[in-house]
Amino acid sequence: MRNLLKDRRAKVCIAFLLLVIVVSLLIDHLSPYDPQTVNGDSRFLPPGKGFLMGTDEFGRDLLGRVFTGAKLTLGISFFSMLLASVLGIALGIVAGYYRGFFEKLIMRLIDITLCFPPIVVAIFVVSFFGSSAAHLICVIGLLYVPRVARVVYSSTLTVREMQHVEASKSMGASNLRIMLINIFPNILAPAVVQFSLGMGHAVLMESGLSFLGLGPAPPAITWGRMVQQSARFMDISYFPVLWPSLLICLTILAFNILGDVLRDSMDPRLKSL
Repeated sequence: MRNLLKDRRAKVCIAFLLLVIVVSLLIDHLSPYDPQTVNGDSRFLPPGKGFLMGTDEFGRDLLGRVFTGAKLTLGISFFSMLLASVLGIALGIVAGYYRGFFEKLIMRLIDITLCFPPIVVAIFVVSFFGSSAAHLICVIGLLYVPRVARVVYSSTLTVREMQHVEASKSMGASNLRIMLINIFPNILAPAVVQFSLGMGHAVLMESGLSFLGLGPAPPAITWGRMVQQSARFMDISYFPVLWPSLLICLTILAFNILGDVLRDSMDPRLKSL
């Protein structure tokens, strides 16, 4: 954390993400307007004193809608990556530690999964099973499992040959204990980096699916659905599209930069370059 906070880029990204998260959690108290309330007399208002971000085609407050949508979009992305990290770390460690049959089975299944475009698979699965938040979490999480598993697998191959692992084996430690105590802490660095980078991918995929109408059904608010609903009225007012699009771009950029900084600060081999 000390190395991370020394980097100015990391400070800016963390501050931005914390701001978005805190405001989205407190938006019900910060905004005097209900994000679902329709007001025909306030359609397409520009940002001003009454509405800090303006209003959309139904006169709804954009400030409330944007940060209410942040809760759902970031929530789906977070739990997707949590699922991907748990499964990816488990599969990667098992494949790298046991080798042999388990390695071939797990890694070949991962290679097959990587052959399919993620967005196409996501569209097919969500269209077939339904577009609830739980289904999106499962789909996005499972699609990112191979990336986490491959990174953890390569790290496990290195860690399993270290002397402290051999010492644990010679002392009669069980395989489960070795994987949990000796290997797991030593592969956390690349896993954390993948989590940060994966958050950007998850936000992008969730927004893309919502834009295509495959996200959580209305009245649920997501950034992608806001862009899709208001894109038809850009010739009248571009603010309903601008704010969610801007937050999507900045959020993805923040997670990607944070992932790069984490990689640089947690990989000792890069410190000597």
